Amino acid sequence: MIQNLQDYAQQLVNISISDEEDINDCSPIKQSTFQNGIIQSQAKKSVAASTKGLAKSTSSKTTKKQGGVKSSNDKNKEMKEQFEEQAKQLKWYQEEYQRLKDQKKQFKEGKTQYLLTINTYKTKLEQSIGNQKRLHQQLNEQMDVTRQAFKQANDAQIGLEQSKQNFSQQLQIEGLTKQRQREDLEYQSQKKLDQSVKQAIANAESKYELRIRQMNKELNVLRQENIELHKRLMQNETNKKHIQVQSELDSLKTQNLTTKG
Repeated sequence: MIQNLQDYAQQLVNISISDEEDINDCSPIKQSTFQNGIIQSQAKKSVAASTKGLAKSTSSKTTKKQGGVKSSNDKNKEMKEQFEEQAKQLKWYQEEYQRLKDQKKQFKEGKTQYLLTINTYKTKLEQSIGNQKRLHQQLNEQMDVTRQAFKQANDAQIGLEQSKQNFSQQLQIEGLTKQRQREDLEYQSQKKLDQSVKQAIANAESKYELRIRQMNKELNVLRQENIELHKRLMQNETNKKHIQVQSELDSLKTQNLTTKG
């Protein structure tokens, strides 16, 4: 009977509760794990001490007279009940330790998912900024084209003025008989050139305004995307704070359970 109780107590002591893993270096749960380890160690010592005491008590009683056997059996029964109660407590400590390990795993998975989400939003934000830069570059290039068109129109006007001066000099040289003919030619040339210049300016302005409207629409879309990304990032920050608060609440619950135990 004594040997069976000793074996039973030794089995309780040898129960594997040493699967040590850091819950989280910065998490309050690590403190609970440490406290649970202390409690479990104390439970081991208590079971071992009880077993040793039981062995001594039973051994001494076997040397007494036959009338003390009933009292010794009662003691054995009482010690067995104590062992069973301690075994229940030890089992509860093991279950609590396993729960903390599972909770740590869930927190680790949540952290990984959170980092993946943050990296995704960061990538989208960088892409959006890159798109904005490209649009601004295209806008600058279009403005350069427009300025070039205006410069060409101005050069054409200067060339026209030079042509008019040349025509005047030629009219004075060639005489009055050809003056009207050349004036008509100058008028037609002026008219065509004016029309060409006006058309070129109108085309450039039309293309410029159309491109500006398109770019404004694209910029508005990008701004809206940036606003949505910012909202999501803020929501992720809120979720992170919620996880931290929940972790602290779970730690407090664990400490309360440990105190009650």
